[in-house]
Amino acid sequence: MKNNKNTFQFHNSLFRRFVVGFLRVFMRLFVKIEVIHPERIPAEGAIMFAANHVSGIDAILMQIAIPRPLCFMSKAELFRNPVVAWFFNQIGSFPVKRGEFDRQSILNAKGVLDEGLALMMFPEGTRTFGKGMVEARSGTAHMAMRNHCAVIPAGLSGAEDMFKHGFKRAHIQIRFGEKIEPGDQEPAGQLTIRIMKGIAALLPPELCGFYG
Repeated sequence: MKNNKNTFQFHNSLFRRFVVGFLRVFMRLFVKIEVIHPERIPAEGAIMFAANHVSGIDAILMQIAIPRPLCFMSKAELFRNPVVAWFFNQIGSFPVKRGEFDRQSILNAKGVLDEGLALMMFPEGTRTFGKGMVEARSGTAHMAMRNHCAVIPAGLSGAEDMFKHGFKRAHIQIRFGEKIEPGDQEPAGQLTIRIMKGIAALLPPELCGFYG
């Protein structure tokens, strides 16, 4: 029998708030994080954020930049260890099986948006390490259309080479764009292009890659 239920329940627990608060202080010891157009971040209500994916700490950087709780997907392999799975669940993450149709992750994402929460997506599905954006998958667009949810594009730069500065603090910029609303009966491919072009408009040319 197919599971039609959301198995992820977000709790903005004291533990989660402590972890996020600690990361905000800890990360700023090593990097300067500049957030541009934070006024474009809605304070409440269901919303999706879509950003380019340049490093392994992008989700952390986005949560530091966004002042409201953020839920996000992480590769299912990370959840094999029950302690690690508990930790990721506590900080707002749920598993996604990469390279296949994952019905459960779709249901969990829908549950997040139905609760009026914020969902972080990286449409490329892989890290590029500063080599420029690659062609995105359509999952973010499908998610937005199924849930009638707007998407805020975000351009992340500086994290791709933050460890190349030695003891000098890296400068990371996170720029937020204007909200993108899915069109009625808009093809997923077209919405994907609009989202990715929205991200590219917030990035330096060398990071735009496929969408430059």
